[in-house]
Amino acid sequence: MKILIQYIKYYLFILLILEIYSKFTIGYYHNYSLLDNSIDEYLTILIIYTIFFLILKAKNLIFIPIIFLITYILIDFISSKYNRYLDYSDLVNIPLLFDALLQSKGQIVYLFLLLPIGIVIFIIKSHIVRVYIFALFIISLLFISRYPLRELFIYSYDKLAFSHKNFWSPNKLEFDYDKIGRLSTFFYQGMIKDKNIKKAKLYLGDRESELSTFIKDIKPHIKQRNIYIIGLESFSLPKELTNLKLDYLNSDKNITYNVVGQSSTMITSIFGGGTIQSEFEALCGEPALQQFSAFEFTEFTGSPTNCLPRILQKLQWNTIVSNTYKPQPSFEALKTLGFKDINFPKEYFPNLPSYITNKNKSEGEYAIFDTDLYNQNLKYIQNKYIDKNKTVFNYMFSVWGHAFHDMKSRNRPIKISIKNRDKLSISTTSIRAINQEYYRIIALQKYFDQLKKIDSNALVIAFSDHRPVLDGANSYKKYGLKTDVFHNFIVIMDKGKYIKFKKPFPLYALSDIILNQLTDGWYCKNHICKINTDIRYREKYLSEYYKIMANGMKEYSAKLDNFFITPRQTYYFDNPTIPFKNFSHAETNFRWTKAKEAYINFNIKDINLIKGVIKIDIGTLGKQKISIYLNNHLLVDKIFNSSNIHLTLTFNKKILNLNGVNRLKFKLPDARRPNNGDKRVLAMQFKSFSFF
Repeated sequence: MKILIQYIKYYLFILLILEIYSKFTIGYYHNYSLLDNSIDEYLTILIIYTIFFLILKAKNLIFIPIIFLITYILIDFISSKYNRYLDYSDLVNIPLLFDALLQSKGQIVYLFLLLPIGIVIFIIKSHIVRVYIFALFIISLLFISRYPLRELFIYSYDKLAFSHKNFWSPNKLEFDYDKIGRLSTFFYQGMIKDKNIKKAKLYLGDRESELSTFIKDIKPHIKQRNIYIIGLESFSLPKELTNLKLDYLNSDKNITYNVVGQSSTMITSIFGGGTIQSEFEALCGEPALQQFSAFEFTEFTGSPTNCLPRILQKLQWNTIVSNTYKPQPSFEALKTLGFKDINFPKEYFPNLPSYITNKNKSEGEYAIFDTDLYNQNLKYIQNKYIDKNKTVFNYMFSVWGHAFHDMKSRNRPIKISIKNRDKLSISTTSIRAINQEYYRIIALQKYFDQLKKIDSNALVIAFSDHRPVLDGANSYKKYGLKTDVFHNFIVIMDKGKYIKFKKPFPLYALSDIILNQLTDGWYCKNHICKINTDIRYREKYLSEYYKIMANGMKEYSAKLDNFFITPRQTYYFDNPTIPFKNFSHAETNFRWTKAKEAYINFNIKDINLIKGVIKIDIGTLGKQKISIYLNNHLLVDKIFNSSNIHLTLTFNKKILNLNGVNRLKFKLPDARRPNNGDKRVLAMQFKSFSFF
């Protein structure tokens, strides 16, 4: 009886603490208190609380309401900062997000977010209790998200949540979690994405036949010419912040740039982050509906799907992608899209054949400056493609504008100060962001002018993936933005003339615009274009979205005869030409296997140079039994437990296929999920291999 009273007492105390917090923060993050939430929120809190109660000893129960309060604060902070709701599918992308943030002082952000949790864990003396608390969230997640509990939770959520779900709104979060509940929505959205993966199989069909029919239809009307697209990380025009009194220091504020004056407005589905969602919309021509994960590209396996680069490739364009940072998220996603020539800085991927170098990157800046990218890219495509009369689809993405907007070069001093900075409480970070745009506009104008001279027939487009965070989504209204934070910059120049759209259009209409320009208006007269669609009804494109995703997510089956190895040459994990089967995307130093069996198919250019030795560098997820086969002949069968394993294995060269496909196979019976929110079944880190 005493335990029951204690149990009820602490549960009610948690609700009281969260209600006080909700009341206190009304007007900042939301407009409702905990009492306005649906019953699902109370049930979610109760389930997690019960697990806490059973694990912790009586003297440590006071930490339960503290941890719940911290969780609410973190969810509110992230949701408000980026104007999108957090769900547990985002946890899979923590390594991706952390890597991006870490390079731009992200450690400060994580220190801020994790410090309260760290303090709580530190003041608890019991080591085992610390471990329990650290693992509790994952345990709760697994408990509440497994079938049939998952189905029961989804059913009750749909029946009991009494808030209207806004599929998309430019003025608020994607879902009104104020009335539904933070934690219940965190789980619900993640569960729905898991469930939707099963639906995707219904949309596979014969997409190759559909694409062939489409190509046959459009080909007689298409005009081959070069296409240049530039994605600009966190780009926004300073002049739009009308309440700021800008003081142009040592610069002419009256200079008019065509890329600004002739720009149009397009609408993205993100603000302040989630770049690859904008890239999905721009390149695949469908809204990023987040039906399977936080970011669509993380689900792509390398299997082809009918996005714009692949369509243009079928129409005889050479498809090139260039990025000034690391793949976000993977080489496989770029293959899925249809890019053949993939380029990232050599300094990050020394084994990747790429023209980009960031050796000119200013110390302390996130990436090379825009002009450096434009110059390197133009020189490369001129030598390799244009001078040889090869038509290119040239997609670049410049991440120089990434938070925290540092500018360290002597050539880029502060050019714009804000006279009423103190009155509006504008941060130094925001001032740097505004000054970055000053330099980027100049660089962009010079690039457009240059292309106008040397490739006057080209179609040239530059767009912003999203606005920079500045001082939060709400700061834009205070700073005088007359439009919405989801309204973003885009400029289009075709055959040397700027094309300006009077009305905002969704970014996912860009593919239609490009095909329409290439056919001199024929495309939109004979096909449904998305230029004038109402963004509030993005769900009407759900079936087309599923078709794109279903094919991009399916198991990658590369042609068995398209990869040739050269003896004595080392092939690394980040080589985009290797047809990896059941491997995950390339990370910084390796790529994981993601099943209990994985393999690489290959042909051999000069088999006479092989003496019968293969060298393989691998690592493991803890203790793993690994069996390696070459053409079904066992080379090694052993238990390994190290992140740094160098194998030199011998074989009889007679087992090799002289004129056919060979297979290097890895059997991994101990593969498992790592219990950190990662859904992959991991076992072995693949680093490199070579034949001698």
